[in-house]
Amino acid sequence: MPAARLVQEALTDVRRSGICIVPVCPYVAKYLERHEEFADITDPVTPEVPHRLKTELRTLT
Repeated sequence: MPAARLVQEALTDVRRSGICIVPVCPYVAKYLERHEEFADITDPVTPEVPHRLKTELRTLT
């Protein structure tokens, strides 16, 4: 499955679940720039997001 299709399917699933995402993946962020139909399920990447992500990932190991 091409990467764009995988992202599209994942975003469709996110929409169905009723949650939002913060696109920290550069590929997903670029995809969202070209597909505004998913703007309603995305929140911006704010300065604290990378720090929080690192903290959360450390707790998983």
